[in-house]
Amino acid sequence: MRRVSKRASQYLRDELLNRQRFIALEINGQRKIVSVNCSTPDWKLPGLNRGSELPEPLDSLVETTIGASDPVVFHYVELDGFVVDIHVLADDKTADVLLHDVTDAHATEQALQQRAHDNSLLSDQLKALNQELSDLNQELFLRRREAEKASSAKSRFIASMSHEFRSPIASIMGYADRLQKQFPESGHPAALQRASWHLLTLVENLLEQARDGDEDVQLNPGRFSLDSLVTDIESLFRVQAEAKGLEFDVTSSPGGLEIELDELRLRQILINLVSNAMRYTLKGRVE
Repeated sequence: MRRVSKRASQYLRDELLNRQRFIALEINGQRKIVSVNCSTPDWKLPGLNRGSELPEPLDSLVETTIGASDPVVFHYVELDGFVVDIHVLADDKTADVLLHDVTDAHATEQALQQRAHDNSLLSDQLKALNQELSDLNQELFLRRREAEKASSAKSRFIASMSHEFRSPIASIMGYADRLQKQFPESGHPAALQRASWHLLTLVENLLEQARDGDEDVQLNPGRFSLDSLVTDIESLFRVQAEAKGLEFDVTSSPGGLEIELDELRLRQILINLVSNAMRYTLKGRVE
C-alpha cells in the first residue's frame, strides 16, 4: 500500500486496525483524487483513479463535511454493487476519504434484523394464540357450568318423573290385583297386571338410560318360557282386536319351549309389532 497522509494514517491506525478491505483517497482543493491506496489488490472500485475528479455520490458527501472538526462517517452507502462505510476527514480545502467494505456485515445485520422482525411477528402471534386460548378456556368454563346446571336440572326432573310414573302404574296394578281376587275365573285382570308390569319395567329402563346419559341398550339375557310370553301378548291385544272387529290369531312353537334371550326386549319388540298391526289394519285379521 502506498503512503497516505498523516491524518489518514492516524485514523486508519485508530479506527480501522482490524478492517481488511478499504480504500484510502486523498482529495485536494479542486476535488480531484491525489492518491488511491487499496488495502488489498483484489478490491477496487471503478472511477477512483489518481488525477480524476471525485465521482458521485462521493463528491456530494465530501461537500457536506468541509470544515468539520471531527471525522464524519456515512454508513451503508451502496457503490457499484458493494455496501461501504465512508469515513471523511476534511478541513477547509482538502479531505481524506476512507471507503470500508461492509457488504458482508451489512448482509449479516439485515439477516439479524429480519430474524428479529420474524421473532417479533411470532411473539405477536403467540400472544394472540394465548389470548385465544384464554378466551376458549373461559368459554369452556362457562359451558361446563351450564352443562352442570343442565345435568342437575335433568336429575331433578328424572327424580320427579320417576315418582310421577310409578304412582299411577302402582295404582293400576293394585286395582288389577283386587279385580283378580273378585273375579278369579277371568283372565283380564291378570293380563292388565302383566301389562302394567311391562310398562313399569319400560319406565324404569327409560329413566335409567336418562340418568346414565347412555344411548346404548344393555341386554340382560335369561331363560324363559316362550309360551308364557306369547300368552301374555295374546291377552294384551285380544280386547283391542275385538273392539276393532278384527280376528286375532296367535300361533307359537310347541309347548314347553324355553329360550335364552332378553325377555323384556323381545316382549317390547313383539308389542310394537302387534301394536302397529292393530293400528294399521282396518278390517280383516291380524295373525
